[in-house]
Amino acid sequence: MELNGKTKPSETIDFLEAQFPAIKCLSEDQRRQLVDMAERLLRRNLPEAFVLASVRSAFRLMLDLDAEEGDLGAGDAGRVKSRQVPRKEAKSAEREALLQHTRRLIREAKAAKQPYERKKLRRVLMSIDQAYLRRVLGKDAVELCMQINEFLRDCRDLR
Repeated sequence: MELNGKTKPSETIDFLEAQFPAIKCLSEDQRRQLVDMAERLLRRNLPEAFVLASVRSAFRLMLDLDAEEGDLGAGDAGRVKSRQVPRKEAKSAEREALLQHTRRLIREAKAAKQPYERKKLRRVLMSIDQAYLRRVLGKDAVELCMQINEFLRDCRDLR
């Protein structure tokens, strides 16, 4: 069976239902969106395998969104809250990664013995945006910036 020869949306829906039996659990509107997407991709002469993979991916996203909406309930307050919590977690993880990365760079810079190593790490430490560090890390950044500046002052002779 081939998707390219389908001329009517009902034929395309039948073909997609044969490929993905669980598509029947979607609403009529969602199925229509999948058919429209498949037809647009086919009109662009994209390979059928690519079109099917795209439809499969969109189908899974629709299922995930339906499941998420079912978990949240009908209230908008729950939806807003669920989006804020991952953002806080992501910000916290990003902050921790920045802190660990900066500490590792300072540790490597202090341990560098050869002039070429010190020169390389000097260049890396000079590229760090200390204002960004202070803004993101707050109190933790003060000590890091002092250590960075101290290393840079010690490397004045490497220019």
